[in-house]
Amino acid sequence: MGVFKATEIYGTVSFLGAVLSREESVASTKLSQVHLKFDGLVGEQHGGNTRPSCARVSMLYPKGTPIRNFRQISILSDEELASIAADIGINELDPSWFGANIVLNGIKDLTHIPPSSRLVFESGASIAVDVTNPPCIYTANHIADEIGVAANKILPALKHKRGVVGSVEAEGIIKMDEKARLFIPNARSYIL
Repeated sequence: MGVFKATEIYGTVSFLGAVLSREESVASTKLSQVHLKFDGLVGEQHGGNTRPSCARVSMLYPKGTPIRNFRQISILSDEELASIAADIGINELDPSWFGANIVLNGIKDLTHIPPSSRLVFESGASIAVDVTNPPCIYTANHIADEIGVAANKILPALKHKRGVVGSVEAEGIIKMDEKARLFIPNARSYIL
C-alpha cells in the first residue's frame, strides 16, 4: 500500500507568477511559465531551503529563528478567488494582488486539501503541500489599495479561502494550462 492515494481531481493552471521583490510589493508578477527548483520557484522572494520564523509559527519558535522553508510556493484556486470577490462585493480579483505563484481551476475547496497532499503536474514537477495560507494583513492592505475597500472588510473574506503553501518535491517547469493531479495522504484523520 502506498503512502498516497491518487484522486481523480485535477486542476488546470490559470495563473503563474512570482514575487520578485518584497521591498517593492507583496504582489506577484505574471509569468507564462515557472521553473521549480528544490529551493523554490526561480526568482521568487519566498524561495530558499530555510527562512526566518514569523508570526505564523510564533507558538513554536521565537521570531527570526531559522527554520525549514515549507512556504516556498503559494497556490490559490479560481473558485476561492471568485468566492472572496463575491464576499467583498466586487466582480473579480487579480491573483497577483495575493502574491500568488500558481492558481488552479477545478480543485474545489483547495484551501482544505489535507496537509502533505501532493500536486503533481504533467511536466513531472511536484509540490508537497504544507498547510493552509492564513489571511495576511499585508495582502489585505494591498488589495484594499487596489480596489478602494477597507482592509478590515477584506481580511474576513480571506479566511479559509487563501489557498495553501508548499515546497518543491520534484523539479520541473510548469506552464499555463498545464494540469496538476491531486494525491492525498493515505491516512485516517487525526481526532482530538
